[in-house]
This record gives sequence, C-alpha cells and structure tokens, in this order.
Amino acid sequence: MKPVSMRSYLLILLLFLLICLICGCGGPRDLKAGDTSPSFQLEAFAGPSLYFKPRAQRIRLLYFWADWCPRCVEDFQLMDRLYRKWQKDPRSPMLIAVNVGQSKKHVSSFLRRTVGAFPIWMDKDSRIARMYTVKVLPTFFLVDTLGKIRNIIPGWIDENTVVKMTAEIESGS
Repeated sequence: MKPVSMRSYLLILLLFLLICLICGCGGPRDLKAGDTSPSFQLEAFAGPSLYFKPRAQRIRLLYFWADWCPRCVEDFQLMDRLYRKWQKDPRSPMLIAVNVGQSKKHVSSFLRRTVGAFPIWMDKDSRIARMYTVKVLPTFFLVDTLGKIRNIIPGWIDENTVVKMTAEIESGS
C-alpha cells in the first residue's frame, strides 16, 4: 500500500470540514458543559457493542478520533496509559474511544502501526459525532455518573489535565 501524501491528508481534512459545516447548518444545538450526555449504541471494533447511557457508576471520558488527525495519533499513547491505569480499578473513569467516520478495515490497518490496547468503538457514519456536535478531532467529553457533561475539550489535552478534571468530578467540585 502506497503512503498517503500530505496533500491527500489536507484534501481529506478539507472535505471533512466542509461536510461538518454543511451538516451543521440547521442541526442540533451544540452540547455544552452541564448538558445531559445523549444515549447511544455503537458497534465495537472488536468485542461487545457499547450501550452508552447517561447515568452510570463511573465517570466516562469520551474520546472522538480518526487516524487522519495527527494529534489523535499522538494521543494514542496518552489514551493507552490512562486505559491501563484505569482498568485496574472498577471505580476509575472509563475510556470510550470513538473512531469517527472510518471503516473497520481502515482502523485495523492503523492499529497495526500504533500503540493502543484500549477498546475502540466505531462511529462509521459519524452519527454519534454529530449528536455530540463534534467539530474538531480529537474532542474529549468528560461525563459524570449522573450523565452530565462536565468538560468538553476540543483538540489536545495532557495527562495531568485529564487526571485533575476527573479528580475534581470525583470529589464533587
């Protein structure tokens, strides 16, 4: 398989942004901190489907990503560290990594080239990303146990910030 050129990546990004702009007109209002997180169901890349309900026993970190996003590729190491740390304690936050708009075959090819042992769910038609009014990738949503969106972080986030935000939610701040 021949490597994709930077020009192709930029063309794909431009097309994605254009589609987002067109689909956003007259669409749902943007979600904001304090809103109730929408319910959804997604097929897993491997394993059981995800039935996301707003209320849960754990804080959830929704991570919307795609492999054409250079920042998302870099975030995979962070997501992997968080997942490994959190999976040891059933009370810890849950990472929900949502691939936006790509096929299983495409994601499989990407995963063979990168680090990441965490589960991935497939939003092949970008329906969930639109429901959450995701405008840039990556975008992170921190959802508390009552189903309220506590933080929305479009773009880059560091590990210390994620840990601090989840600790604030856990402490009731």
